[in-house]
Amino acid sequence: MDHSTLVFASVFPVLSFSHSTPTPIATPDLASTAPESSFGSPYALRNVEGRAQGQGQHKAIKRNTAWSSATRFLSLPKDVFFAPRLDRTAEVEKALRYLLVGEGKSEDAKEESLIDWYTNECRLHFANNVRPEVEGLWGAEVELQHSWDILDETQRLLDQVQSIYLQPFTDHLLPIIQNQASNTTTRSSRPTQVVESDAGSVADCKFRREIQAVFAHCLPLQRYSKTLSYVLYDAGCKIFRIYNRQDGVEPSAMPESTQETRKRMTTLLQGLERVGLGGDSAQNAFAHAMNKLLDSFITSHYLKVDWYSKKSSVPQLKLWIQDGFCPLVELVLACLECEQSSILPTEITSWQEMALGRLGRSRVDNLFDFVIHWDKSMGAILDIKEYLRVSNAKQHLTSSFSQQISRRLLHPGATTTYILNVYISIIRSFHELEPKGVLLERVARPIRRYLKEREDTARIIISSLLTDLSDETGSKFSSNSELSYEIASEMAKPFANYGQDADEELNWNDMNWQPLPQDASPDYKKSKVEDVIWFLLTLWEREDFINELKNIYGDHLLRCQDPEYEKEIRLLELIKVRLGDEKLQACEVMLRDQQQPRS
Repeated sequence: MDHSTLVFASVFPVLSFSHSTPTPIATPDLASTAPESSFGSPYALRNVEGRAQGQGQHKAIKRNTAWSSATRFLSLPKDVFFAPRLDRTAEVEKALRYLLVGEGKSEDAKEESLIDWYTNECRLHFANNVRPEVEGLWGAEVELQHSWDILDETQRLLDQVQSIYLQPFTDHLLPIIQNQASNTTTRSSRPTQVVESDAGSVADCKFRREIQAVFAHCLPLQRYSKTLSYVLYDAGCKIFRIYNRQDGVEPSAMPESTQETRKRMTTLLQGLERVGLGGDSAQNAFAHAMNKLLDSFITSHYLKVDWYSKKSSVPQLKLWIQDGFCPLVELVLACLECEQSSILPTEITSWQEMALGRLGRSRVDNLFDFVIHWDKSMGAILDIKEYLRVSNAKQHLTSSFSQQISRRLLHPGATTTYILNVYISIIRSFHELEPKGVLLERVARPIRRYLKEREDTARIIISSLLTDLSDETGSKFSSNSELSYEIASEMAKPFANYGQDADEELNWNDMNWQPLPQDASPDYKKSKVEDVIWFLLTLWEREDFINELKNIYGDHLLRCQDPEYEKEIRLLELIKVRLGDEKLQACEVMLRDQQQPRS
């Protein structure tokens, strides 16, 4: 015997050693009788020592006779499932009552009770006639396309066998026990009799439990759980019309209706529960299936990024959890007869948060693409914004997006213009994600450091700020040029006061003042508005930037064709507001020198 069989035998005795066949009718040899004396005359007990011993042997004779009648009546057919059972005769009725509730009832472990014998009879019948067929179904790995059929056939077979085993027990054994318990309770009102009144239900539960344990023992637990998990996942995908499945199974050309799938699933689960194949193994398989179903729904067509109306998918996800996912869970739990089949409001909220976390992580994995396609990707950004409310979401976003930037942006193959354009998209999208700017400050740090190391960064920024969009063709703003369309478009926006000096933190007249965010770094600078130009001009120290500005600004003035120098004046005013007007005198002198000859 293998290890699992030895463990099983430690709880349920090995059949071949413990089970007895029905006792044949035979005359016991108690003692010799006198000539011409009938069996049982006083002469037959002449060699028996004491009346007590004689009474004990008479009881043994009576019990053996009753045992023979009862066991022959309860014996199961050996070769077929269905065989006509004889009606219970008066002799059998008397034998059953004598062994179950009469003097022949087993009172200690030395004598086998009739119910124990019948339980072993069922085990032996199952081992010889049913188990080979069950093992034939589960002997090899179950293919996905056959999972439903295997479980249906297993449930049908075991349900049929259980009905065969239960019919003699419920028709002939259990009523006798219940009637005796009822009569005992009626005659006595003592509390101890309450236990006896429940003897019938105890015997019924014990018999069913032991028979169902035999059923469960013949199945490979891991293979059964895996198959049931797939069936439940398959049912969920069909009910909710999910086609991008994790198992790779293609949808059927003629799919079942939702009602048909739901009915088939409930029928199967109720049948498995009836034969004892529900319990923990089925619940674990169900939990695994629902976990996969939730992931599949999140990646399905229902929650694709909304590129047109640019709305968040989170409300639809929460609604599905409440009106679709939870009712399915309640249905399955009811079929498996779990102690608590109703879903509490707190559990719904918990599942919604869990689903939001998974949706958010899937969106964050593609955040770089959403940033590049800003603002068409507003729907995805709004999904991530909802995700940031989940615990540890900000840390995950920072880590994941930093890796995406390092892999896809900060490398020698990317031009400075392209990096600047992406940086501006990051500023805009992250301002929508978190207006306080803490996340932007974290993820932008390596970008700013990388841009400072490139020699052409300042030249491209200043040249783009001095470019007039209306005078330039689209080719001037290609990804390989030294002009950034995004920077030029920022320059064309209406002028406003974007002062971001650190001294504003000490502005006592600001009635809208708020403290720095709790998760802000020491070098965090508060930004009240989305000021892309301010982020660009503060890439360097003021002195370094102004020195570069002098060279580029002077060269630009020499080539400028605008007699009013409108854009050049605007740029100086813009820089004064953001960086202060000190050390810009040289640029102002150059501008006045260019204006005087033309005045």
